[in-house]
Amino acid sequence: MAATRTNGLRVIGVIFLLLGLFKFLNGTAWVVWIILGALAMAASKSDALTGANRDNGGQ
Repeated sequence: MAATRTNGLRVIGVIFLLLGLFKFLNGTAWVVWIILGALAMAASKSDALTGANRDNGGQ
C-alpha cells in the first residue's frame, strides 16, 4: 500500500512539473506549479511524510 502512495505522489509531481514547464514556455504563471511538483516529489521520498514503519506499529 505504501508503494502505491509513493508512486502516486511521483506521478502527480511529474504532472505538476510538466505543467509548470508548459506554463513557463507560454509565458504565464508557472512558479506555483514548479513548487507543487517539487513538493510532491519530495513527499514521495520522505519517510516522515509517508509514515515510515506504520505497518510495524511505528517501531
